[in-house]
Amino acid sequence: MTANRDLPDITVAGFGSAQRHRVMLGLTEAEAAAVATFGNTGSPLLPFKNGDTLLSIDAGGGTTDLALVRTTKTKPPAMEQIQSVTGIGVGSRLIDLEFQRLIDIRLKAHPEEQSKLPLNKLLSLSQSRDYRTAKHKFGEPAYDRDYKIGVPGLDPSIRSEGLNIEGGAMKFTKEEFRGLFDDQVARILRTLDEVVGGVKEPVRYIILSGGLGSSTYIFNKVKEHIDRSTTRALRKGETQLPRIDDPQLVVVRGLLLEQAEGILRKRIARASYGLVTSLPYSKKKHFGEVKRTDELNRKDYVLDQIRWILKRDTIIDHGKQFEVEVERREDLDHPLQWKDIIVVSSIEARWLPPSMPTPMAKALYEIEVDLNQLRGSIPKKTRSWPLPITKYYVCQYKIRLSVEPSGNMQFEVEYQGKIIPGNHTLLRSKIESEWVVESEANK
Repeated sequence: MTANRDLPDITVAGFGSAQRHRVMLGLTEAEAAAVATFGNTGSPLLPFKNGDTLLSIDAGGGTTDLALVRTTKTKPPAMEQIQSVTGIGVGSRLIDLEFQRLIDIRLKAHPEEQSKLPLNKLLSLSQSRDYRTAKHKFGEPAYDRDYKIGVPGLDPSIRSEGLNIEGGAMKFTKEEFRGLFDDQVARILRTLDEVVGGVKEPVRYIILSGGLGSSTYIFNKVKEHIDRSTTRALRKGETQLPRIDDPQLVVVRGLLLEQAEGILRKRIARASYGLVTSLPYSKKKHFGEVKRTDELNRKDYVLDQIRWILKRDTIIDHGKQFEVEVERREDLDHPLQWKDIIVVSSIEARWLPPSMPTPMAKALYEIEVDLNQLRGSIPKKTRSWPLPITKYYVCQYKIRLSVEPSGNMQFEVEYQGKIIPGNHTLLRSKIESEWVVESEANK
């Protein structure tokens, strides 16, 4: 998972609802692979030094993540992110779709052959054992040849020259198989160059992990790219591409290692997080927005404004907290209890929206604030005009946000230096629909 913005959808699917089960944001696959690799500093194949730069590329089934990190200490191991994780929609599933498209092209080119063939078997050929073996082994010397992909249930006597079917199998040239990979490889290499484009020193190590990342063909293409590169970041002889053990399991090892030792000490915020609140009305700032008069202090406010607590690409030091101050006014007879909403946005910080509702931000957390037990210490104000004279509470508290080494987020409420017990829970999409309803009603 790349950001907290996906958590509400995950809870809607049922995850985290069972007893003794919870959902939390962890490292991305690429970050976890980097942690696992650097944590193995005892390996003679990976002699890390302070200041070494490591690019971790995790290519899985549907996405590829690239994490660029730098070592800050070797004993005990510690590292920091150089930039936020980059994710692209490249994965082995797209190779499967290209393979299926290749079959479709053949079938459309020879419609006269279709009547004697089990089309359902051909259309599911991308799930066959022969195809999976060929895909995983492609690029290895022993598999530098044309391929026969067996069609389950096909009579071996059936022969089709147009569809290239013989002996119960559909045949493909190695050039056709290479074409399945090349678009994905090109996007990975292009993104690799973009990620390291601003790096001044050579990248010491590049590691590949994940299902697609374990492909020999992908490995060879990345190695060729390094050797041909003329950039500062990628240099033949200086940038190493070691083969890591169990590339499909390295992510799990990294997650466990990070949980135990906290190796990734500095992170880059993947998204922006803000508090939905009301703000004093300003004709210049809030032109065109609906204003409402507070019945207690008789001042004008605009509702559903966003105060951004943490912005994307901010450096997050281990243990650092971010906070925002909230002011609430309440009648003396009313409970001092509210629910604050935290929203998330993945767009660049300079384009962050100022208010809700907006397609550029999504409701993420609901924070319960209860100050009823502190009534005696909460200051009161008196409004003498207009009549009648009115007394009311003015409650000022802080909401603090901390990002754990795993990337999981925690919130706490502080009033006059004391932490107030409370809960913060993931929101579901109904919050957003309520904003839309309110917005329509205010028009």
